[in-house]
Amino acid sequence: MAVRFRRGLYQAGLMPVHALSARVVSVGNISMGGTGKTPVVSLIAKHLAEGNQRVVVLTRGYGRTDRGHKILCGGVGSWREVGDEPLMLSRALPAIPIVIDRDRVAGGERAVERFHPRFVILDDGLQHLRLARDVEVVVIDATSPFGNGRLFPRGILREDLGALRRANLFLLTKVNQTKGIDGLVNFLRRTYPQVPIIQGAYEPQSLRNVMSHEQLSPASLRGKLVMAMSSIGNPISFEHSLEQLGTQVVEKIRFPDHHPYCQEDLATAAYLARKSGARYVVTTEKDEMRLPTMEEPEVPILSLGIQLKVVSEEKQLWDLIERGSLKWP
Repeated sequence: MAVRFRRGLYQAGLMPVHALSARVVSVGNISMGGTGKTPVVSLIAKHLAEGNQRVVVLTRGYGRTDRGHKILCGGVGSWREVGDEPLMLSRALPAIPIVIDRDRVAGGERAVERFHPRFVILDDGLQHLRLARDVEVVVIDATSPFGNGRLFPRGILREDLGALRRANLFLLTKVNQTKGIDGLVNFLRRTYPQVPIIQGAYEPQSLRNVMSHEQLSPASLRGKLVMAMSSIGNPISFEHSLEQLGTQVVEKIRFPDHHPYCQEDLATAAYLARKSGARYVVTTEKDEMRLPTMEEPEVPILSLGIQLKVVSEEKQLWDLIERGSLKWP
C-alpha cells in the first residue's frame, strides 16, 4: 500500500519530477539485485559512446562509506569511497564519466553542467521517480523473474508487478541459463502488449589473474577444477557461467552481496580450494573490486568478466534507446 501510495503521488503530480537537459535512459528492475543491471548499463553506454555520443552514467554508489558527490573517470578510485559497481563500470568504460550521488537529481544536474552529455544513463532508476526519464528499461532475470511474487522481505520484489506499466521495454537477461522463457514472454506480452521484449545472454568476456593482472582466455578454464567464490545477488548465475565454460566447479563459497572481503576470507578460500583439489579460485569482476591487498595467494585467484549479448530485436533496442519516448510518467 505504501509503495502504491507513493507511486500515486507522482502520477497525480503531487510530488515534483525534475527534468535534465539531456536524454535520460533509466535502467532498473522490479526485484532485488542479481538481475544483471550493470552489464546492461555498460552495454548501452558503450554503444552510445561508440556512436560518438557524449554519455554520463549516473548512479547512487550502493555500499560506499563516503556519502558525498563523486566523479569517477578511468577506473581510479577506492570501492569503499565510490562503491564496487561504479568502480567496475569505470574500469570497463574509462572514457565515460561515472557520476555518483545519493541525490540523483542533484547529481544529474551537476553532470549536465560539467560534461554537457547528450545521454545520461540512470543506473537503478525504476524506483527513483524524482528524476524524469525519456526511456525506461526494465531488466528482468529470465532465470528467476519475480520470485514468489511478494514484496521484500516476504519475497524479492521491490514493487508490485503494476510497476511494470512504466516500462518502455523489457530486457530479459540470462536467457541462455534457463530451459525455457516462453511462460515469461507470454505473460509479459499478454499483460503489457505495448512493451517490446528484448532478450540478452551472458557470455564470458575476459579472465585475468587478480595478483599478476595477466590476461587469460576464458576458454583456458575448460576441464580445470575450480572453486567459485562470490558475493553477488545471484551466485548461481555466476557458477552456471563457469560450468558453461567447461570447468568442474568442485567447491563454492558464497558471501552476502557487496561483502567486504578480508584476509581471513581469502585464507578460508585457499584452504577450501586446496582441500577440494581446485586449481584456481575464480571470482567475479564485481568481487574483484572488494578484494584486499594480498601477497601471492596459495591458490591463484582469477576474475571472470561477463558481457551481455543481445540475441533478439537488437535494432529495436537501439531505436528505442536513441529515439523512443516514455508513454507513462
